[in-house]
This record gives sequence, C-alpha cells and structure tokens, in this order.
Amino acid sequence: MNKEAYSYSIKLLSKRDYSSFKLKQKLIARNYTDSEIIEIINTLKDKKFINDKNYALSRAKSFASKGLSNNFLIRRLEQEELYLDDEEVNALRTDYNLLERDIINQLINKKIKFQKAAKSPEELQKQKVKLISYLASKGHSYDSIQDHLPKALV
Repeated sequence: MNKEAYSYSIKLLSKRDYSSFKLKQKLIARNYTDSEIIEIINTLKDKKFINDKNYALSRAKSFASKGLSNNFLIRRLEQEELYLDDEEVNALRTDYNLLERDIINQLINKKIKFQKAAKSPEELQKQKVKLISYLASKGHSYDSIQDHLPKALV
C-alpha cells in the first residue's frame, strides 16, 4: 500500500468525514493509481474510518434541515454515489422532527415575514409566484406547496 496516499487519506479524514466517493475524488486529484485508491479505501472501510451509510444519513439530515424535499435530497445524495430510499429519509425526518409539511410551513413563514403587505392583486400574485418559485427550488411539488400556502395568497 502507498504509505503517502494512506497518510494523506488519514489527514483528510481527521479534519472531516468523507464518503468513499469523495475521498476517491481527492486521491484521483493527487494522481494516485486506481489500484492504490481501491486498496486504501478498502483498508479505511475495514478499519471503519469510512462508513458511507452513516455519511449518507448525516448528509440527508443536513439537506432536510435546509428544507429540501425527499426527491431532491435523494438526487443530491446520488450525485455523491450515496444511496438512501424514501423510507430511510422519512424515518430520518421523523427522528429529527424535520417533517416535510413543517419544513414547508417554516420556509413560507421565513419568506413572508420580510414581505410588505401587497397593495394590489398584481403585487399579491407576484408575491405568490416568488414564494412558489422559492419552494420549488427546494424540490417541493406544486401540489404540496398549494396545500400549505397561506389563505391570503391562494
């Protein structure tokens, strides 16, 4: 095993957690061979320095607390080659009290708090469109957004 690459990996992991995918990217950037990278990652997994499942749950919790929907969150994890299913994400949301309906309401209240009262129907419509766009950018479906919009905006 390449001791330099292993030491570099340990140094990275001592600062923060990495998934095997992200650590592999770091090692590739340092021009280590594929066989060296695979050997190092397997060794780190055997020693339990890397645990992709725990890392995925941690990232999912972080994404959920930022207001991302389940589908959006799962797609973001898949970009890092981390895989959770909808049941696991829902269990995580329940454990940490990050239910999607509560998150949507928090995001709505956060945005509405700083908006001035609409003086005309056009302004009200503009506010509604902005709010829907914001929630959609977090991956929430139009139907779930409509269910939670304040009555004043419907």
